[in-house]
Amino acid sequence: MGRLCQGTIEERIDSLLEAKQGMSDEVLRDGAESALTEMSDEDLLRFVSLDKNRALSET
Repeated sequence: MGRLCQGTIEERIDSLLEAKQGMSDEVLRDGAESALTEMSDEDLLRFVSLDKNRALSET
């Protein structure tokens, strides 16, 4: 992604997207893709959703 101004919401979103990409890369690299297909819909949604309270507390 291009340069973002420090302290902006765009920077925070970019950071969250990078973290989620890293997490998914790690899961898939370790051969856990079959575990993803065995997750319930609720667990899968929880895995990929943004926890607003946690995101705001990590700033």
